[in-house]
Amino acid sequence: MFLTPSHAVRYGAAASLLLIPLAGCREKRTGHQFAGSAATSEITGTITYPGGDITVNKTKHVLYGMSVVADEGTVDLGEAVQVRIRPELLPPGPIPSGAVQASRIARIIKNNAFDFLHPLSITLPYDPSVLQVGDEPTPFVWDPATSHYIPLAAQSIDKTANTITFSTVHFGYFVLLGVPGLGTAPSDADTGFRGPVDGFFHPNFGNYVLPGASSLGMASYASWYFAAKKVPTSINLFDKYRQGDPGVFQDDTTARELIGRIFAASRNIWEKRVTLGDSTMTDAQTGLQLLTALKLSTMPPLLRFSGLGGGGAPFSQTVLVHDFDASAGEFHIYDPNFPGEIAALSWSLTSGFTTYTKAAAYPGAITKYAIEACSSVLDSSRFEDYFTAADTNWTDSRLVTVNLTAPVPDASGVAFIIDPDPVNVQGSCSGGLYPATRFVYYINGGMKWVDTMDPASYSKSIPNGSFPNPSNSLIMLWTDNPRNEWNAWAGFRSFTMKRPGQNFFVNLGFETGDFTGWSHETHTWYNTTPGSFLPEKSAIVGAGFDPIASTLAFPYAGSQACRINNEDNSEHISTVSQSAVVPSVPNPQLQFYWAAILEDPSHSPWEQPYVDIVVSDDTAGVQLYQRHFYANDPLYSGWQPFFGGSWKAIPWQIAIVDVSGTQGHTLTIRVTAADCSLGGHGGYAYLDGEE
Repeated sequence: MFLTPSHAVRYGAAASLLLIPLAGCREKRTGHQFAGSAATSEITGTITYPGGDITVNKTKHVLYGMSVVADEGTVDLGEAVQVRIRPELLPPGPIPSGAVQASRIARIIKNNAFDFLHPLSITLPYDPSVLQVGDEPTPFVWDPATSHYIPLAAQSIDKTANTITFSTVHFGYFVLLGVPGLGTAPSDADTGFRGPVDGFFHPNFGNYVLPGASSLGMASYASWYFAAKKVPTSINLFDKYRQGDPGVFQDDTTARELIGRIFAASRNIWEKRVTLGDSTMTDAQTGLQLLTALKLSTMPPLLRFSGLGGGGAPFSQTVLVHDFDASAGEFHIYDPNFPGEIAALSWSLTSGFTTYTKAAAYPGAITKYAIEACSSVLDSSRFEDYFTAADTNWTDSRLVTVNLTAPVPDASGVAFIIDPDPVNVQGSCSGGLYPATRFVYYINGGMKWVDTMDPASYSKSIPNGSFPNPSNSLIMLWTDNPRNEWNAWAGFRSFTMKRPGQNFFVNLGFETGDFTGWSHETHTWYNTTPGSFLPEKSAIVGAGFDPIASTLAFPYAGSQACRINNEDNSEHISTVSQSAVVPSVPNPQLQFYWAAILEDPSHSPWEQPYVDIVVSDDTAGVQLYQRHFYANDPLYSGWQPFFGGSWKAIPWQIAIVDVSGTQGHTLTIRVTAADCSLGGHGGYAYLDGEE
C-alpha cells in the first residue's frame, strides 16, 4: 500500500495512524516489491575520499535493495561524510495530480551542508504492479524552495530486480513516480516554458567546442528560474540580464559572469558524467522519463546528447525540454547555443530519438541521448545564491575583486596574446568576505589548480600550448575553500584570450571596415555573369539593428560585419567569398557566424528568396559545411516573423567547421543571398567572424 495524495496530505496526521498496522503485516513478495516485515530502521554509512557504498541489505526492510554509491573524489581528501537512509511514511508534499507513487519515500541525510563534488548514484526499488504495461518509473526529489517535486537524471533501469538508478549531488526526499498509460500512448505535455521568453538572451559563449558545462549550467539555471522565480517576479529570464544596449549581448556582463560561475561550479561534474558514459537507458526509456517529468514537474527536464566530431574528438551538449507534441511526435527544446529559438527533436516509442533540427550545427553526428537534471549541478539554494548576487551585479561585499593587468584586456574582456607560449598572467585580488589564497584557472574547459599564490600581486606562467585557438576562453577563480560556494568561487573573472594572425582567412570579421581579402559581386537571376549588376548590393556594416528584423543586432563579434545583398527586390543575387590555405598546425579551426532575412511571397520553393552558405575543400573536391534555405523553408525550424510574417528571419547561427586533416588544402567560404526570381521580393544575409 502506498499513500495517495488524499491519504497523505488531505488527512494529515490521520494518515500516519492508518499506516501503523503495516509494521506487522506480510505481503506477497516478487523481486523487490515492497513486502515482508515492514522494517523501517535507519541505515547509516560513511562516504570518504576513496568512495562509499551504503546498501539496505536487510530483506525485511521496506527499502531493501536501495543503495547510495559514491566513487573516488566525491568528497574531499580527508573528509568523512556520515549518511543516513530513512524511509518516510508521509510524502514531504502532495504527490502531483495524475501520478502514481511507484516506490517508498526515501529520505537521505548527511552531516554537512555542502553538495558533493560530483554526482553519486542512488538505486531505489520500485513496485511494477502500480504501473501499466510499458510505463517507466521516474525519479524525483522534493525541492523545499519551490515546494515541488523536480526530476532527476536516471542512469539505468533493472527490470529483473525492479530498481532504478539515478544521480544527484545533494540529498533529500526521493520518490519514484509514474503516469499511467504513457508507455503505450504518449500524450501532450507542456510546462509553459519557451526559449524566446524563458531562456537566456546571451548565447552560450562556451559553445560545444568546450566540454559542455556552460550549456549544463545555462539549461539548469533556466529551468530553476522558470520554476522558482518567473511566477513570483513576472520577469522573464530572456529580459532579466540585459545591460547597456538591450539588443546586443556583448555588453551583458552580469549574464556572462552568471554563466561563467555556473560553468565553474559544474565543470568537474560535467567531465565526470561525460567520461563515465553513465546512462544505459534506451531512447524509449529516456523519452518516457522526459515525458513523465514534463507532466509532473514545474521544473522543465534536461537532456544531454553527445557524439564524435572531427578526428574522433567527443562533443556534448545539454538542452532544456519544455513540451511534447504527441501528434507531431516532437519534444520542443531550448538549446543554449541558439537563444531566442525553439528547436525540435523527433521521438517515438518505436524509433527513439531521430531528427534534431539543430543537429547540423554540431561537429558530428549525435549518437547518444541521456536525461540530465538540475540536481546534477547544484541544489536550489545555490541557484538562489547566484540569483541574489547577480541582482546586485556581483557587487556583494563578500565577493573578491579580481584584476588582470597582463595581458591587458579591453573593456569587453578581450586580451591579445602577442607571444602565446608561455603566457604570463599577472594581476591582483582584493576585498571579499574571506582571504583568497588558491588560484584556479580554466582554459577552454580545462582546469588547473595552484595551491599557493599571493592574491595582492599574482603572476602565473601558463604553459606552452594552453591557448591553441585563435580565440580562447580563460576563467580565473580565487578561493581558500573549494566546498563553500561564496568562499570557493568568491573571486571570478572571465576573459577571451586571442592570438592575432591565427585565422587563416583574412579579415574574417571584416574589422578592416572593407572587403579586404574577400571577393564580392552582384548579378541577377537572368544575367548570371558575376559582377554584371552595378552598383552591387553588399556592404560592410557597423553596430546597429536590422531595418526589417528589428530584434537582430549586428555585428555578432567585433565592430564590423558584412551584409550580403539588401532588402531591395528586382531579382538580385549577391555573393561574398574567400579562399585560404589551411595552415600546417595540429588543430586548425574555422568558426564564423551568419544570419538571414528573407521576404516570403509564398512562391514555389525554387522561386523564393534564399540564402546559401558553403565551405568547400577545393583540394579534395568536397563540401565541409553547407546550408541552403529559401524563405519559410520547412527544413529550418526557427523562423522569426516580421511585418506580419511577410518577412522571415534566421537569427545568428554559429558555424563550426571540422577542418581536421585538411592542412595544406585550399578552402573557400562562399555566402550567397538572393531576391525572389520573379522580381518583387527581397532577401539578404549577414556574415561575421572573430579575429
